[in-house]
Amino acid sequence: MLKMAMGRMRDAWHFELFAANFYPFGLVAAIHDELVADVPEEIAEDVAKFMEHHMVETANEMCPGMKFKAEALIGDSWSIKE
Repeated sequence: MLKMAMGRMRDAWHFELFAANFYPFGLVAAIHDELVADVPEEIAEDVAKFMEHHMVETANEMCPGMKFKAEALIGDSWSIKE
C-alpha cells in the first residue's frame, strides 16, 4: 500500500496544487508504514496535506469500506516522531 501511495504521489505531483509553481521535494525514506520527505520549509504544510491525502486515497481504493487515516508530522529531523 505504501509503495502504491508513493507512485501515486509521484504521478500527481505535477498535476495538482503545485502545477503552476513546481516545487521539488524528495522522499528520502520509507520505513515500515512511514514516509520521510525532504521538503522546503515554506511548502511543508502543503506537502504534508498532499501526502496525507494520497496515502488515505490509496488505502481506500485498495481496501474499500475500511476507514483509514494518515498523519504527517513536520520537523527538522525524523527524531521529532514520538
